[in-house]
Amino acid sequence: MAIYLLKGVNSMKLRFAIAFVVCFSMITGIAIADQDALTTKIKSMSGLIAYYPLESDYKDVGPKKLHGAEVGDAKAFGWTDGVNGGKALTIDSDQFNGSFLDIPAPIGSPFDTATASCVTWVKLYPKNGWQAICERSNLWYLETENKPAEWKDNAVVWRIYDPVAVGGGGAGQMRDNANIAIKDNEWYQLGWTYDGLTMVGYVNGKKVISKDYPDKLGPVAGTPNPPPAGKGANYNLSLGTWQQRDDWFKGAIDDFAYFSSVLTENEMMSLYETMMSASSSVTSKDKSATLWGEIKTK
Repeated sequence: MAIYLLKGVNSMKLRFAIAFVVCFSMITGIAIADQDALTTKIKSMSGLIAYYPLESDYKDVGPKKLHGAEVGDAKAFGWTDGVNGGKALTIDSDQFNGSFLDIPAPIGSPFDTATASCVTWVKLYPKNGWQAICERSNLWYLETENKPAEWKDNAVVWRIYDPVAVGGGGAGQMRDNANIAIKDNEWYQLGWTYDGLTMVGYVNGKKVISKDYPDKLGPVAGTPNPPPAGKGANYNLSLGTWQQRDDWFKGAIDDFAYFSSVLTENEMMSLYETMMSASSSVTSKDKSATLWGEIKTK
């Protein structure tokens, strides 16, 4: 095909065309290398349960292969440029209520651990109120809240629930509206850890808030199974909703990972730096368009 396209091209243009093909291949490789660098890093860390790169599919590339699936209206889902190369998942469950990415986590699943770490990347599109980024229904959540009358931008909110009185009590909301807020239309790495005593919240690799909570991360022996009426259908993980209260999401999510181990601040920062330093944030699409424009002028 490439030979056919080059027929009739004079020698100067031919050289530039060949250079374009070579450069495009190199650029494409760089985009893949961005994702490869982070994937390699995450897979090397202890306690990995599941990792979803969200590269145009919902596959778990971690050890358990706990693949995700769309729930709801297919029009709620799409793909956009990732944080630094590759792709990211877009979800508009704000418009298409009841739509989210569902990750199987029934009681008895590999996600049942007393300690845990969760990390993902998120870009919020403008929306008032709550944005449900990720949660394990009735057991914990990571959300944001936008309330223009009271504070600027989106407050980040972390919470662990009482594992027996599911969907209530527990650690209470861990938040700081004044100092921990993220802007719309910008990528952020958000995460949390729990060591059995303390929940710690992270933004862009940095520890920003913590709260003591010694009453365990569910499920535990007394966790009701199935959940009580009105508390959601199951204990699955969800991206883009909070099933218990119908909080929705409008934005993009990239590279969601969950661990049984408690990541240190250095490890959280290493994940952030790996994502951000792999290569230029200019995408292969941008670069190839520039190169082709230059070739056509020769």
